[in-house]
Amino acid sequence: MRVLALASVGEKKSGARAKTYVAGPKLILRRHALMQALLIASFAMSGRVEAACTPASPVNNTIVTCTGKTTNQNGTNGYGTVNDNNNTYNIQAGATVTGDDFGVVFGTGATINNDGTITGGIGISGSDATINNTSTGVITGDTSGVQATTATVRNAGLISAMGVSATGGNGLGISADTADVNNTSTGHITGTFSGIGTSTLAAVNNAGAISGGRLGITGDTARVINAGAIAAGGAAIFAGTANVTSSGAGTISGGTFGIVANTVASIANAGIISGKTGIQASGAASITNSSAIISTAGASGTAIKLSNTADTLTLLTGSRIVGAVDMGFGNDTVNTATVAPGSKVSSPVTAAALPTFINFSGVTNTSFTGGRFSDPAMQAGNQLATLDSTALAADRPRLDGFHRRPCRRGCRAVSTAWRHPRTLRAHQGLRHSSALKGSKNDR
Repeated sequence: MRVLALASVGEKKSGARAKTYVAGPKLILRRHALMQALLIASFAMSGRVEAACTPASPVNNTIVTCTGKTTNQNGTNGYGTVNDNNNTYNIQAGATVTGDDFGVVFGTGATINNDGTITGGIGISGSDATINNTSTGVITGDTSGVQATTATVRNAGLISAMGVSATGGNGLGISADTADVNNTSTGHITGTFSGIGTSTLAAVNNAGAISGGRLGITGDTARVINAGAIAAGGAAIFAGTANVTSSGAGTISGGTFGIVANTVASIANAGIISGKTGIQASGAASITNSSAIISTAGASGTAIKLSNTADTLTLLTGSRIVGAVDMGFGNDTVNTATVAPGSKVSSPVTAAALPTFINFSGVTNTSFTGGRFSDPAMQAGNQLATLDSTALAADRPRLDGFHRRPCRRGCRAVSTAWRHPRTLRAHQGLRHSSALKGSKNDR
């Protein structure tokens, strides 16, 4: 093949054409070699961009920093192996770590500070993990966002698992034997099966959102402090032992149950708990309510369903229960306690209204409390009226004036004795010598 071209190197300024050369086999090979070298260099540069977590795994007792885009740096893992132990991982804002199997994987003792995005079949996997997921942080997986033996999680961003199997959602936002989770107001933890699923203990302080397709929070023991929203298609909280405190801003809602406790329930509610059955406890239960426990079936539904153990239900001021309360027989106690006003003359205060009870064979107690309250009061049944004693104190000077009226027979008030000399002498007795002189003159 003949190639005709203008000379580019070493040609004369006259613009004379270069000589005509025939592209022989050697020239063609050199061109192919040059193109191959350029392609290899290009892929090498691309590889350096993809593998942006340094240093390379496996490493121990090291700070790992991830910037840019990292994909399958360790086989099918975004970064790491099970031989990586006791490392600190800093995934910077804007960085992504993606693996076909795991986003970040390690052996044990990891601290992960995530400002970026971690994605995999399982987002993060290892033994003991401390995870700080900031408001820009995203941790997501198919079956689990976070999977660990012991997980300590501080979340202000998104942790999710959106896997779906033939039988429905199978994703757990956080999956662990023991999980200690602090979910801030901007945090969201969600899974197509469960938001937080543990086999032993779920200790959760929630001010954000936790949700699951079937369960919100589950564990053998669930210790939950809630000021946010916990929701699920089945039960929002499902546990053997449930210790739940929900504040005024907190909502706990399930399609079937708000809270299920299979053994022991200790619940203090100042928010809203709802479900077809709001609370169900199969063992001893102690429930204190100052807000709303609602059966979504309405008045014909069951708001609270208890067992035949000795249960205690305390209804405070503001308590509202929609649906029946099934006490399950047993030696049960229902307390209605109302805070009495501690200032001014009050209108009668009525104790918390009793809901509809079924299967109840225990006792009902009505009481009024008020902390510093010590004013005079009158109670009649479930009503209490108070009187502010400071109002009487303000009128005391006018009341004292009544003592200055002429003393009637038998009066011994010293404050009015000056009007009656004989009474004055009787009070003075022999303590003053002038009293004897006065008695002679009086004769």
